[in-house]
This record gives sequence, structure tokens and C-alpha cells, in this order.
Amino acid sequence: MIRYYVSQVATPAADEGSPSQIASTFSQRENKIVLMVSQLTQERRVASITIHDLAGALHLSTGHLSRVFRRTTGMTLEGFLIRQRVELAKRTLLDPRLNVAEVAERCGFCNPAYFASVFKKYVKCTPREFATQPLRWTPVSASALDPTLVQPASAP
Repeated sequence: MIRYYVSQVATPAADEGSPSQIASTFSQRENKIVLMVSQLTQERRVASITIHDLAGALHLSTGHLSRVFRRTTGMTLEGFLIRQRVELAKRTLLDPRLNVAEVAERCGFCNPAYFASVFKKYVKCTPREFATQPLRWTPVSASALDPTLVQPASAP
């Protein structure tokens, strides 16, 4: 009985398509998931959205969503969300009425020191330096912000 079941499941029927068609279908699903993540982060406040929120909205587990995102874009979902928050912080820092701690909180960072270290890692300057001279610092590339522009990582 088990052998029969395994032979039926393991052997694709003629109408199911070739392995390349099946792989293409999976690839299309994964690309659609990445596009949905990108849309959700644009529609909702990136400062408050979490991987758990995204997974719940897409009816996926957090682990599966993270794996699909990484496999498709070559970057982690956490890294993508952090970069989105850094871009939000760059825009928010242009408001001279806000201090760094307020900007950190508005952009979804719990700790201003952590925010400053992450900001410096991606922008190559401190948040205060950026706020005083925003035009001096080069912008983050578009591909770093939009996962649809990133080519998938090649397998070693």
C-alpha cells in the first residue's frame, strides 16, 4: 500500500508538466510573494511592520516567508525592513524639530543607540551628521530598497 502511494506521488502525471515548468511555477509564486511583501511595506507603516505581521498577512509561516524572500532576492527580509526604516529615518531627520531619539522611535527602532549604529552602517555617517548636511551623503541605491530590482543570489 505504501509503495503504491509513493509511486503515485513520486511519479508526476503526464499532464502536470515537466520539471522546468514546475520550477517555473514555484519561481512565479516566490516572485509574487516578494512583490506582496514590497507592496505591504509600502501600504503599511514600515516603522511598525514586523516579519510576523507580513507572514500573517500572506498566510505563511515566518520561516517560510524569510526563506522565500532570501532565495528570491538574495537579501534577508530583516535586512530589507531595516533598510526601509533607514530610508524613512533619512527623510524624518530632515525635520529640524526632531531629535535623534524621536526619529529612532518614529522609524521603529526601540533603542536610539542601536538606531545610530544601524544608520551609520548603511549611510556611513551618524544621524546627527546627516541631519546637519543631508546633501553631503550619497543615497542608498534603489536596488537596496526594492527587492524586485535585486537579482537572485547565484548558488555556489
